[in-house]
Amino acid sequence: MGWDSKTIIWGDLGESFWRRYAELSYYQRRQFLLKYGLQYGDVPKCRKCKAVFHHCYCNDEQHKAIIAAHKAEYKKPFSEKLRHSEELVAKVLEEHKGEKIYLAYSGGIDSECCVRLFQDAIIDGRVTLITSDTLVDFPETRAKWVELEQELGVKITFARPDPGVSYKTITRCKDLPVYARAGIDKEKRRPTELCCEGLKKKNMRKLEKGATVLILGIRGTENHNRRLKTIRYGDYFFAKSHKQWHVYPIAYWTIEDVWEFQKLRGFSYNRLYDKTNCGKKGFYLLPNGEYYQIRTGCWPCPQSIDGGYLIWLKEYFPKFYDAMVNKLGLRDHVIWAHVQAVMGNLLSKQTEICGAFDSLASKPRKKRLEVIAQ
Repeated sequence: MGWDSKTIIWGDLGESFWRRYAELSYYQRRQFLLKYGLQYGDVPKCRKCKAVFHHCYCNDEQHKAIIAAHKAEYKKPFSEKLRHSEELVAKVLEEHKGEKIYLAYSGGIDSECCVRLFQDAIIDGRVTLITSDTLVDFPETRAKWVELEQELGVKITFARPDPGVSYKTITRCKDLPVYARAGIDKEKRRPTELCCEGLKKKNMRKLEKGATVLILGIRGTENHNRRLKTIRYGDYFFAKSHKQWHVYPIAYWTIEDVWEFQKLRGFSYNRLYDKTNCGKKGFYLLPNGEYYQIRTGCWPCPQSIDGGYLIWLKEYFPKFYDAMVNKLGLRDHVIWAHVQAVMGNLLSKQTEICGAFDSLASKPRKKRLEVIAQ
């Protein structure tokens, strides 16, 4: 137990109730909350660190030391991070000589950096490139796959959906994937999970099966879950559930480190990152002054709409934008689903671009929720 009971705001349900919750696994906790009609936001928090109580380590000096060491990794000069990554590459190739090593390549800048770190091993056949072709990838991403094959003289092994399975067939039956994959409400998450499962995950699992080592371009600074994963496992570990070794060569790199490496080595990258209005590779300046970080996933996926995706898409891919908003029914599904998440200027601008819900966007938050409830 890392938390201090005196600093936790236990609420009406009391400490004993929430201790039962803390003893459950990740998936059991979600079911526990659903059973009692609760949301993740109802879980008690610590007054000091503001974290939910089972993620609070205010009373755990050992964990504090681990977190401090982890943060120090991110603050190191890039030259030290690069040296560590190159040493990790050499270690992996030495320890798994003659074994099946796969590198998951998406066409994005993170996996591109991994390719360049393992480039010699890829060319001589010690490492195999694999990728998921969901059939709804951006043209620039598909062009990057071809370009890399020609440059390195290798063939990428593709994982594709089963015959008859496509984004259109999945969403026609199960709705658009507008909710986060890790949300509390299972029914809302289901379309997203089914879409990712049918187009990508299921096929990649088949392809990865039998590999001794899987190399992934995961960075701890990307999001909270990946940061927790690197804290818990580090950048080189044996994944029991997958029965294979996982390697994160750029686990401690920041997005600035990634582009510094690209500049240092001078390799080509996915030209989607050049579709920017601010001169900053990989970023698009939104009307509210915030940045949308350009992603290279499936173009019809609306999960990042609350980050400004539609604004960027309308400017550079108007046909894709029209398909999402008008033909796929995005106007009804996504805007309404995310109206609580998107606030202020971003909501006003985004709905203005969609040509709908202007009156809703101009209302105070309380009024918006009343309209939704009706």
